[in-house]
Amino acid sequence: MGYLLIALGTVAGIGCLICFILVVIEMFKRDQQALGIICVVGVIVCGIGPLIAFIYGWVKAKEWNITKLMTIYTACVIGSIVLNGAYYALVLPEVMNEIQNEIDKMEMDVN
Repeated sequence: MGYLLIALGTVAGIGCLICFILVVIEMFKRDQQALGIICVVGVIVCGIGPLIAFIYGWVKAKEWNITKLMTIYTACVIGSIVLNGAYYALVLPEVMNEIQNEIDKMEMDVN
């Protein structure tokens, strides 16, 4: 089950990346080069570039006729969050048990 969640979360993440690139391309097509550059640099520097592209894309969705793209972008973002969150909710208890077992073994070795 975990592998399926990771695979689907990865697909959703790739969808987010593709949609981000398409929104940035639209920025360059619409003479918003500075904003496009900020989004690209924002990915590299602090990771805020996709958030800027996402918000600005929705602001300009009707004007730029990219409502369908933004709907897909939104679905990918939500899907990625939900699927990756579900994976960690599934795996985290197992990881915590393994850590606790290692701590218990270390305590036995000391005594």
